Amino acid sequence: LHDALPIYKIITIHNGVDISKFQTYVNINKKREEFGIKSDDKVITTIGRLHQQKGHCYFLKAAQIIGKKKPNVKFLIVGDGPLENQLKATSDDLEINKSVIFAGLREDIPQILAMSDISVLTSLREGFSITVLESMAAGKPVIVTDVGGNSEVVKHGKTGFIIHPKAYEALALYSLNLINNQEMAKKMGQEAKKRVLNFSIDKMVKKTENLYDVLLVSVKLDRG
Repeated sequence: LHDALPIYKIITIHNGVDISKFQTYVNINKKREEFGIKSDDKVITTIGRLHQQKGHCYFLKAAQIIGKKKPNVKFLIVGDGPLENQLKATSDDLEINKSVIFAGLREDIPQILAMSDISVLTSLREGFSITVLESMAAGKPVIVTDVGGNSEVVKHGKTGFIIHPKAYEALALYSLNLINNQEMAKKMGQEAKKRVLNFSIDKMVKKTENLYDVLLVSVKLDRG
């Protein structure tokens, strides 16, 4: 498009998170007890509003596959929304209701992530997910759909895995790979922690300040 804005005039400033909130000590077993989760259970968590765009139904379909191979896995769904009853019914239909925990809206996300083994985002559409950043700050391997800005954050095969939307079989496969290979999961979590340093709230603020400085200089030059 000949009228399109020149690339050099476009500056991207990503959302940032307060990384320090996700790197404090948490009594993991105590938090798990709150949900009736055993210390040797694996926990796969998804955080987000219970809305169609978040693709929770595919999370549940993957949970059914995973549960058949690994009965000691719990699936934690954090958030509330209009699809809560429908998703609970789906959980019943898939016969996985004993392994799925609907935690509702929570204010203790750092603690929730600390007790989790894998963080999942099954969105069908997304902007730039804060949840993904928070999960990485907590040192968790992430599995996300290739929508929105997810691929700008997650490095496939290094900090987690990127799958196609609705690809619940791929979600199950990657989840099982991480569960069966704890060394790989740990390494990915460590790499995720390093990666998210590029998306700290401090860097977001600094980039915003720098942009204002550049704009102010530009205005002064234009005015002579």
